[in-house]
Amino acid sequence: TGSNALVDNANNAYKAALYSKAELTFDASNTGSLSVTGNKKHAIFGDSYVELDGGTIDIVNAASDGIHCDEFVMGAANLTVENTTGDCVDAENTITIGEKAGTINLTSTGDNSKGFNAASNVAVNGGTITMNLSGKGSKGIKTDAAPIDIAGGNTTINLTGTSYYMVSSGDDADTTFATGVKSDSSIYISGGILNISNAGVAGKALSTDANIVISGGTNTFTTTGTPLTVNYDNNVSSAVKADKNIEISAGTTIINV
Repeated sequence: TGSNALVDNANNAYKAALYSKAELTFDASNTGSLSVTGNKKHAIFGDSYVELDGGTIDIVNAASDGIHCDEFVMGAANLTVENTTGDCVDAENTITIGEKAGTINLTSTGDNSKGFNAASNVAVNGGTITMNLSGKGSKGIKTDAAPIDIAGGNTTINLTGTSYYMVSSGDDADTTFATGVKSDSSIYISGGILNISNAGVAGKALSTDANIVISGGTNTFTTTGTPLTVNYDNNVSSAVKADKNIEISAGTTIINV
């Protein structure tokens, strides 16, 4: 209960201001608030899962990730993450936003920063999520070799970052662009409200190396960024981009390019 604050310094021997080797749970009975500032590295680190079921958690600043953990589960808590150099929420496994999730507000100006970044699946089933990312090559929701499932909630992703160069010259030049939802696997949208606005150069709303399947929900995808030519490769803004199949069978989807 009450208002609480945790702040570490650059000499902290641990990876975060709030560090746990075991499961870290903010219980549903929690009615208090906690602000966390991570000056050493992360603000909150969990070697296992981090679950937010109650209370208000405010990540004020982080030298790296706002929350870094194995698994992240969002329940009926309220979460704000801002001023991160790394990702807002970074999971080495899965990210699950529950049907009864509270509000999530994520803000970052860091280059190549992600709102949600997971090595495995990201599932959004509820909550009110707002992401404002302005760093170069930022991603709202990103996974590696696992799908992204959006089945509920009200999610707004605003991106303004320009292109980001991983390698800036030579034949190996690799450029990544600001993207609302990006996966090396498939993207499935079956419900909820999803609004993505991307003003970044050659930005994308949805982008996947596999399939995009939209079977429900109310979706609005807007990309307004100008093209960019790199090594004779002309990159343009795309609202919905898939290397395999795009299937839209139900729901309402509005595309503005």
